[in-house]
Amino acid sequence: MIPEQVGQELHDKDTRGTPLNSQERDQLEEWYRQQDRAEGQLLSHREGVEPDATLRQQVGLALEQLKTIAQEIQVLAVANDQLRQEAADLRKRLAQQVGPQTA
Repeated sequence: MIPEQVGQELHDKDTRGTPLNSQERDQLEEWYRQQDRAEGQLLSHREGVEPDATLRQQVGLALEQLKTIAQEIQVLAVANDQLRQEAADLRKRLAQQVGPQTA
């Protein structure tokens, strides 16, 4: 196992273009494999229960919001229909009042 400090130093040298001897190159390759394994374990642990539960919770909340919004839209649609009917009735009454006066 390559110590973290050694791996970081070798990585730094390599990324800055400093030539590595074969032993250093082997150590750096092993350190990269260690990093990949550690990252894989971390990701597989995180991909287990947490994201699924979080996603399910987010979907559930989104569905509740959709239901609420759909209900609000239905209430507004009914109110709009009532207002349209009231406006039509008022136009009709106005036409009746204006009609006899002009004659």
